[in-house]
Amino acid sequence: MGTIYAAEHLTLRRRVALKVLSDQLWGEQEMLERFRREAQVASLLAHEHIVSVFDLGVLPSGSAYYVMELLDGEDTSVTLAREGPLPWTRVRGIALQICDALAV
Repeated sequence: MGTIYAAEHLTLRRRVALKVLSDQLWGEQEMLERFRREAQVASLLAHEHIVSVFDLGVLPSGSAYYVMELLDGEDTSVTLAREGPLPWTRVRGIALQICDALAV
């Protein structure tokens, strides 16, 4: 649905993540509304396992974006490529964090 970039909020002087709606979806009103709802709902949730959203807007190009906290870590596919299948104890911990966030 979008591309996420590491960026710096110029006013706050804070490193952030910037999610920009994909070029292919700019003209699709339904996808634009879905993107906006995603940002709005995420901004209402406060939980240690849910990313915080700070801002929502439209770029001069017309593409929608939102700004969220930048988290340290790596993509799960990178972890799996390096380590292979994860041990059950690690998967269990990750799954419990996901369930905890979904409960919110």
